[in-house]
Amino acid sequence: MTSNDKMTSMDELTWEKELVQWEIIRLSNEFKSCKKGPLCELMIARELATLTLKLTFLLRKGAGSGRLN
Repeated sequence: MTSNDKMTSMDELTWEKELVQWEIIRLSNEFKSCKKGPLCELMIARELATLTLKLTFLLRKGAGSGRLN
């Protein structure tokens, strides 16, 4: 892997991390304003949990390459 390949990979990782963070924020806001009852809240909470796990994985992957941002 060349230096350029590594940088592109890190840029993609950063972009994906940002995307997941924005999706978590959107779902959090949707959860707060959910008026459709417990099933709606459960579905949103499940999606939030999945995204949180994905973000944790992305952060660990970034930390493993020496970059924490």
